[in-house]
Parts: sequence; structure tokens; C-alpha cells
Amino acid sequence: MDGIFKKIHKVLTRHDPISLIAQGAPDDEYDLEIPMIIEYLNSSPDQDLLADFMYSLYKKQFSEDFDVGPKETYIEIAKKILSQER
Repeated sequence: MDGIFKKIHKVLTRHDPISLIAQGAPDDEYDLEIPMIIEYLNSSPDQDLLADFMYSLYKKQFSEDFDVGPKETYIEIAKKILSQER
């Protein structure tokens, strides 16, 4: 894992926005989406846009009906990711 991947992995695992880790899923449960988050982050390092992207990404990855947590959680995650980038 490279540096940014590890940082995002750590933030997602700690925040566990969908409560997958809390329900017993492995620590790498969010890893599939990290490359997409990195790609988006490289093109748009805006906190609100990143939060919207992650929220939409998880809605798409799971399903529109699946509860991926509140949108506010993704704002906090985006803030943490961007603060670690600096």
C-alpha cells in the first residue's frame, strides 16, 4: 500500500461509515473503493465535493436502498483525508 492509500484506509476504517467493520467485516472492506477516491481526490481536492463523491460512490457500490450512513459522516471523512494530505 502506498502512503495516500494507507491514510485513506486508516480514516475509512476508523470512521467505518457503513458500520461494516463494527459488524465483523475485515479491515480491508473499504479498500476496493480507495483507488477511485484517490483518483477523484487528484482531480478535485474540495472537501464538500469529495464528501459527495464518496457518499454517491458507496450508494452505487451497495445499492440506493442500502443505508450508507449520513452524508455528514462523509464530510468529516473528507475533512480528515484532506487534512492528512497537507
